[in-house]
Amino acid sequence: MARWTLQGDSDVSLVGSRVVSSLQCETLSIVQNKTPLRLSRECLLCIFCVYAFLTGPFYFNWAPVSYVFLAAGFFRGACDSGELDYSKPADEPKCQDEEIAVHEFFIISMMCDMCFSLLAGLLLDSVGPKVTAVIGSTTLAVSWFLSGASKHLQKSGAATIVMSASLSAAFLPCLSIANLFPNARNSVIGLLTFFRYLSGTVPLVLKTVFFESDSVEDTRSVAYTYGTLCIGSCVFMAACFFPYQKWQRVRALEYPRDIETPGAAEDLPPSGIPTETPDARNSSDTEVTTRRRGSIVKWCHNSIRRCLSAPSHSVDSLDAANLRCDILQTIERGTTEARLLSWNDWRAFFLDASSSVFIFLCLFEALLLISESFFKAAGRRIIPQAYETSEAINILAAFPVPLIGFLADKRGIIASMCIVNVFVLLAFIVSIIPQFPAISVCQYLASITMAVAAPFFVTQIYCYILQSFQEAHMGKLIGLASFIAGLPMVAAIFMVRAGFQKGFFDMVIICISLLGASLFLLGVIVILRMRRAAKVLAKLRQERSLQELPPI
Repeated sequence: MARWTLQGDSDVSLVGSRVVSSLQCETLSIVQNKTPLRLSRECLLCIFCVYAFLTGPFYFNWAPVSYVFLAAGFFRGACDSGELDYSKPADEPKCQDEEIAVHEFFIISMMCDMCFSLLAGLLLDSVGPKVTAVIGSTTLAVSWFLSGASKHLQKSGAATIVMSASLSAAFLPCLSIANLFPNARNSVIGLLTFFRYLSGTVPLVLKTVFFESDSVEDTRSVAYTYGTLCIGSCVFMAACFFPYQKWQRVRALEYPRDIETPGAAEDLPPSGIPTETPDARNSSDTEVTTRRRGSIVKWCHNSIRRCLSAPSHSVDSLDAANLRCDILQTIERGTTEARLLSWNDWRAFFLDASSSVFIFLCLFEALLLISESFFKAAGRRIIPQAYETSEAINILAAFPVPLIGFLADKRGIIASMCIVNVFVLLAFIVSIIPQFPAISVCQYLASITMAVAAPFFVTQIYCYILQSFQEAHMGKLIGLASFIAGLPMVAAIFMVRAGFQKGFFDMVIICISLLGASLFLLGVIVILRMRRAAKVLAKLRQERSLQELPPI
């Protein structure tokens, strides 16, 4: 079996072939992905990790944010005057309606982030990572300024909407760097998610400042400072280090250096000294270029033929099939990017979005996000003894996230999705053992298992799209999947209200049922992805056979 080299990685056997990224390029420097300021991909990854940390959502670590809201009385207007109980501590709700309002605010914030991902994905595929990241980080800075200008931090409806709308636009462009590591794309996304989830330390700082100071002005000053220094530096990083066009996995593959370039020796006279006229030399250069391109075209077609005839040794057969499609598209166009005004490209996007592989992903994610958002929103009632320490657990539990991404690279994204689903299911089951609320040990175990799984909830959408579809419509598919999966989260709001009326035990049982159904959907997804991989490969073989027919 032939071997190929991934840029910066050791030789690995993949699909039995080596790949060249662009037939319109004649030199290795042109074929490869270009990085800003000629920085190495490792250096860029470090910059992107810092960027992901500074632009992370505030709601990732909800417990300290809820304490600030309750202590400041941001939602106390939902209470009737006769229901207020001021004998409770400052960081506890003074009435039931206030607690419900705080929980609903968390779910609404998360829904806004998920739904605005659709706009972020459209921008990513249309104007590129650099422009999208600049727009997202700039809008995020504006939202922090609005938060500081509002009477109460994060109370302003405009500030919340603007912040939620900008989170995805600020982060999705980071996913492009995963293509610079073609053999570890899921691990890179997991690393970015880890740093993004560490942004949960920001609410801890806000909580500390709020409770240790007697004035809200100090908290507002923190918002101004964070928006100016931290988010402002993100705008600078986006403008300087993000690419104008998405980096492509095919271009990250090392150019085959051992391809023969005919015409190198024949172009010189026996003496070895060129004696052609300028016109003859230009004509000779043109012929050499033509022969070189023809040689590369022939080599690529032979490689594709070997790919299609050899059994796939990739962990994910659908990912391997999509790589072959990207290779063919690169041969035809010189790029895997979709054309904005091309009906054929939009038709391909709609076909992907209406495929069963995509639809079942949205259903799976919707069930998972409903359960997760309910658990976090109602954590004060489900795990009352472990709720206060969950603000620290949520940060520490982010460390295994890169390992989940590494598992997706080695065993496929379905394996990681299964583990995440099982962890969430375990968290709900443990929370009702042997009673409800559970004993303290089980409550802490439930908090830890949910915290470990939570960072990968949305991240698995990114990894799944990368391994199930071609690169051309990555942003739009991620945005659409997030949008569809985020809309049903409104059910979690009604579940929280029903929990106060009928009891949270019944709602936990409903979540366990939803998670059981999601496991069944995951099994269906495995079958659908295998069928799609076989269909894609059959289509490629058919196209290759048609291309090899003799002319009539």
